[in-house]
Amino acid sequence: MNLPKYDSYKDSGVEWLGAIPEHWSLIFLKRLFSVSSGDFLSDKNKTDNGYPVYGGNGFRGFAKSFNNSGVMLLIGRVGAKCGNVHLVNGQYWVSEHALRVFPKVKIELPFFKYLLEAINLNQYAIRTAQPLINSEIVLNQKIGYPTIAEQKRIAEFLDRKCGEIDEAIRKKQRLIELLEEQKTILINQAVTKGLNPNAPMKDSGIEWLGEIPEHWEIKKIKNVFQIIDCKHLTAPFVENGFPLASIQEVKLKRINLSQANKTNSVFYKKLIQNNRKPSIGDIIYSRNVVVGDASLVDKDLDFALGQDVCLLRSTEFNAFFVEQLRSYFVKKQLEQILVGSTFNRINISQIKEIQIIVPPIIDQKSICNSIEFQESNINSMISIIIQQQLKLTELKQILIAEAVTGKIKV
Repeated sequence: MNLPKYDSYKDSGVEWLGAIPEHWSLIFLKRLFSVSSGDFLSDKNKTDNGYPVYGGNGFRGFAKSFNNSGVMLLIGRVGAKCGNVHLVNGQYWVSEHALRVFPKVKIELPFFKYLLEAINLNQYAIRTAQPLINSEIVLNQKIGYPTIAEQKRIAEFLDRKCGEIDEAIRKKQRLIELLEEQKTILINQAVTKGLNPNAPMKDSGIEWLGEIPEHWEIKKIKNVFQIIDCKHLTAPFVENGFPLASIQEVKLKRINLSQANKTNSVFYKKLIQNNRKPSIGDIIYSRNVVVGDASLVDKDLDFALGQDVCLLRSTEFNAFFVEQLRSYFVKKQLEQILVGSTFNRINISQIKEIQIIVPPIIDQKSICNSIEFQESNINSMISIIIQQQLKLTELKQILIAEAVTGKIKV
């Protein structure tokens, strides 16, 4: 950042602050404002549409009444994100999980929003079961205090520059979303139409699907897979034991047991009874909450089915069917099954009737290879964009810190 500096500086004696402009005061925040917690929000005061409620992580719903109005600076008091800062206006409810800032002297609140962000109060949180920021932590922070005119000028500068950076980050996020959409389209095209655009086609008999390659078949899951439900046994969790694959473990295309709950050997043996032990090539399928997630068992691991999943077993090349089960073709069928359902859940009898497209094994393998190659390329692009977003976020943080500590003159 090639921005001008002040003519002269002095040492603040504060590590995070460093040198500050010569004419800035060095002052504790308690000289400038006081802070106090918000108020408890009762269930009777909660509503779906009313006055916004702000808590430890910012906005958290609506209330029937408000306890504050006007422009106010809020600091998250409790929770993993405690120390976060919000500048709010209007009529709103501040819960006991946030601290309210009450100025004692004239200050520019937008400037102090950026200043508190630069301090990063979260690093000073009291680490208990729930991380906590108290008033003492906030008020005992020492800062460089510019004139009111400078506070206003710095805040306006940061509003403009941070707005530009945020817009650039949003555009990159939209690009990531478009690339993810492209992946979805590519996969759905490959698993329903194949890779050869000149292949002879036939009517699938499914109006919204249209044609499929002539040599492909449409079958029900029950005609391709053996479907084995979980044991429906509530197993105790232990720190060291046998992993349980539930809906959290099937979010990716390959089974991921790194965060799985574990159970003891007694319950493990019960859970794998009647051929329920997953083996290489099996598919673990979610039938509750995130219905339709499917993961391939690609390693020889000792684990059991947890709750809300079932096992699909066949002699086919099941990596292909993981792609298809996660595709729009199957997801649309699930949407139709779940229409009018109170719970996002399907049973084994419904899974059996789901239609899948079955190409010859040679096509299944070539499609998987193509998907893997194209996904890898798109994921590489997404990874680059994410790194660009991180650099922009870092630039924003540096810009804020440099401006509010007087390292640059705006």
